[in-house]
Amino acid sequence: MLQLQRIGFSYERIVAYYLGGEINGQISFAKNFNVLLEEAHFHAFIMGITFIILSHFFIATSVRRGMKYLMNLLTFFSSTLDMGCVWLICYVSHLLMGAWIGLWLGYIPMIFTPLYEMRFRPRLNSK
Repeated sequence: MLQLQRIGFSYERIVAYYLGGEINGQISFAKNFNVLLEEAHFHAFIMGITFIILSHFFIATSVRRGMKYLMNLLTFFSSTLDMGCVWLICYVSHLLMGAWIGLWLGYIPMIFTPLYEMRFRPRLNSK
């Protein structure tokens, strides 16, 4: 939500945020190497921890094995792309929106499936 509020979800706004420009009447300066390095450092830590915790919860659910592989691979590669896209926007490409979509397509079932199974699914050995 912070990314959507601060940056927005359009190619023009993402480019303006990282390369400098105007977003909703506010001037954003181009992000230099040190700012990109700090962002990559924080993202590598927090996204790795988030991914490993959610993937372990999701693997413990009753979802089919193929879906578990698919969600874990989608989320892993989207996380990697999200961390790398910040550098690519400044120099090569605009894949960050795709990475965000992939992250949420992976994270939503990884968050809500374990919650559903813990709270609402009937247990086999309940007395």
